[in-house]
Amino acid sequence: MSQLRWMMSLFSFSVSTGVHQSPPALVKKLGESVQLSCSHRITNYDRMYWYQQLESGSPLKYLGNLNLNQPNPETGIDSRFSKYVMTRPEVTESSLEIKSLEASDSATYYCASSIAQ
Repeated sequence: MSQLRWMMSLFSFSVSTGVHQSPPALVKKLGESVQLSCSHRITNYDRMYWYQQLESGSPLKYLGNLNLNQPNPETGIDSRFSKYVMTRPEVTESSLEIKSLEASDSATYYCASSIAQ
């Protein structure tokens, strides 16, 4: 039976915002869905970002950002956007749901937060 592996890691910009991600690691079966959570402590940080890294040392793939509960998927992600559902129920919280898991979804996922420029 094929399984996928997720390893969550802390990702922050030059100023640490105390970003926390959960779960830190998990294994899921192909076809299942998963929800990844992210939180931070700075209430005036109005943007939260999601990234995917397919293997250690490879470049990060930008999935999109949220300004409050308005998702802004990266260009090219739109066709698969129903696969990636980003929500932001609170200023300091965000989640990324990945639906119908495929082997190509096995990756490290990063969350970050900042003030929009």
